[in-house]
Amino acid sequence: MRGIAYTNVCMCHARVASLVATAPVLAIVAACGSVETAQPARVASPQLADREQRWTPGIASATTGLVDARVPAGARAITQASTATNASDERALRNRFATARDSVEPGLELASFLVASERHGEALHVLDLTIKRQRAPTALLARASVLRDLAQNELARRDLGEVVRRRGRASVAPGTLFELAQVEWLAGAGHDAAKTLEDLVRLHADSDFLVVARQDVDEWRLRVSDASQVAGSESLRDALALLRGASRVTARLRMLESLAGPEAVERGGEPRRAIRAHAIGIACGDPSPALRTRALQLAVINDVDPAGLWPSALMDEDAMVRRAAAEAFPMRDRDSATVTLLAALERERDPGVFRALHAAMTRATQRPGPRCEAGDAAGRSRTARAWRTQCEG
Repeated sequence: MRGIAYTNVCMCHARVASLVATAPVLAIVAACGSVETAQPARVASPQLADREQRWTPGIASATTGLVDARVPAGARAITQASTATNASDERALRNRFATARDSVEPGLELASFLVASERHGEALHVLDLTIKRQRAPTALLARASVLRDLAQNELARRDLGEVVRRRGRASVAPGTLFELAQVEWLAGAGHDAAKTLEDLVRLHADSDFLVVARQDVDEWRLRVSDASQVAGSESLRDALALLRGASRVTARLRMLESLAGPEAVERGGEPRRAIRAHAIGIACGDPSPALRTRALQLAVINDVDPAGLWPSALMDEDAMVRRAAAEAFPMRDRDSATVTLLAALERERDPGVFRALHAAMTRATQRPGPRCEAGDAAGRSRTARAWRTQCEG
């Protein structure tokens, strides 16, 4: 298993995410009014980016970001809570998307569901299929949002630019212009971003959007005008995007440390604990064992212990991650820990991980265990049998 199943924490952090959220599909579209009527949006949050139609996931779109947990490309690693209700909801959404004559709304709803469980790659695939069937502005806006949350800002810029060109800058919902300016800046087109922000303020001065979001717009105008802010001044939303999507492992490690490391704990305290937990959740599903290992270490530092995290980590495909999980395994419920660790010990083949699990069993049972024979399969089998006999005796 590549990656770590990071389960129940996803759904509880979705509620926090409504305050500091990444831009999932329906939330994006709902915030800005209709494409057809170009009515100004009724913005639910001063930070909401604009959307041209309805789009209502569990978390609001914003210039800062927070979602749930994540499944990296190629492996479903961080999953939403695996309850029957969520599985049933997903099946219903997929069936509706597959059978609908007009796939735009079902596609947005399914993509929203996937984004809310941090499955951005799957959401992007759904939106690609939706746009292939019908190149609707709402679908383009939704895809731009998902692309931004994967740090693919140039592609996001293309989709937003198409919507703006179709409607015209004076007719498009103002939040769409605001989102376009942000991704232009993130893509390195500072001059274009400055012009888009000028057009936003000039053409939509009386809009409800600017009344509510004026402070955010002014902050972005300052950021765009100050060349020294081009690097290292990401919003939370874009910092999480880099944690998901930066091409270099070292860059993702630096972002994880910035978001959830010891300094972040000291700096943010309890009010930002949900943000740190979310960043750890993303890293638990990273394709890199180094990210997953560091995520487990930071889970201990941040006291993050969602159901399913540690048992899943003990089944990771990489020995380094399994060893880190054994060494950091929490002992809040020693009986439960003993059951989980013994099951991992009985299947473990790597000598180093086996030794770490043996030591963890000693901590969990709080008594000396049998002699550790980790060097070969027969020795590991004898040791595991001895542990089971001791635990059941």
